[in-house]
Amino acid sequence: NGKVFKSAEFTYASDFKGDYANIVKDSIPGLLFKNGEVKYFPDYSITYWNEDDLGLVIKKEKYGFINRKGKVIVPLIYDDAFPFYNGFASVKKGEKWIY
Repeated sequence: NGKVFKSAEFTYASDFKGDYANIVKDSIPGLLFKNGEVKYFPDYSITYWNEDDLGLVIKKEKYGFINRKGKVIVPLIYDDAFPFYNGFASVKKGEKWIY
């Protein structure tokens, strides 16, 4: 409708995926919800949600997954990973990739 939803305060903002968008402000990743709420995750260098409930996180070059409240659901033990999509995520530990 042409109204400003949120002022341009982020370094990065993705398109909305459902009720949230991935954001970064001052190198801190987070989520912007359609109701205007913002949730930051300062403990991680990167967070990213695709279309599922768990977000990919990276800390000290290890990958894992958290929920939108920031609770670790899949421990940060992987050497590489891709975000969840349709209930599955690809993760790498050592030389092996698994779902």
